Amino acid sequence: MNHIRLFAIALTLSLLGACASAPQVPPPPPCSGSCMTHEEGYQWAMRGALESDKPCDNKHYGPDFVRGCKDAVNDFSQMRPASTGL
Repeated sequence: MNHIRLFAIALTLSLLGACASAPQVPPPPPCSGSCMTHEEGYQWAMRGALESDKPCDNKHYGPDFVRGCKDAVNDFSQMRPASTGL
C-alpha cells in the first residue's frame, strides 16, 4: 500500500512540475531586411513572440524598427493570460 502512495505522490509532483515549466520560445534570428520601419520591427518581434524588449535594442536597427519591436512586445504581453500557473 505504501508503494502505491509513494508512486501517486511522485506522479503528482512530476505532473505539477511539467505544468509549471512553460516551453521556451527561441529568440528570432537577427533582422536581415532593412530593419528600419516600424512595421518590420513589429512583425519581427511578433514572429519571435518576444517577451522582453531587450532583443529590440540593437545598434544596427533603425529607431522606427526599435519602436515597432517594443510596441509588439507590449502588445504580445497583453495577449498572454494574466496567470501562467495553476
